[in-house]
Formats: sequence, C-alpha cells, structure tokens
Amino acid sequence: MNLSTTSPRAIGTRRISRWRMHTPTPPEVDPDAPLPDVDPDRQPDEDEPENPSRAPDGDPPAKPPPVYTMRHHGQREHRLDAH
Repeated sequence: MNLSTTSPRAIGTRRISRWRMHTPTPPEVDPDAPLPDVDPDRQPDEDEPENPSRAPDGDPPAKPPPVYTMRHHGQREHRLDAH
C-alpha cells in the first residue's frame, strides 16, 4: 500500500528540475598568436587526390541491399489472355 500522495513520476521530474546544466567556457586564446592553419606556401599532401573526379584507390563502396516491395492483397496481376 502506497501512502505517498506524490507519484513516482513527479518525484523523478522534481529531481531532474534540480539538475544544473554545465555550460563549458571557451578556451582562452592568445590574440597575438598566429592562426594554426594559415600557411601561404602550403604544399599539397601526397595523400590528397590530384583530381577530385578520379575514383579513390581501394575497394569500391559496398552495394546497398536490394529493396523489396510488398504487393497489396487486393491487386490483381495483369495476365495476357490468348484470344
């Protein structure tokens, strides 16, 4: 016999409402520091493909599984009648 007048759901909701969400602070950045990706004389990496339209090396992507459709039970098949 449950003598409590508060439902378990209300108790759980009340506990959740007391949670405080943590908002992370952004990392401190030195304004005089150079940007990490800025390099005017950057050479292309050997791993990068020269022609983006060229297929990548390695195995081709896997074929997706076939999609099967279900036929309605009330639909009749079309048959060619020989006259």
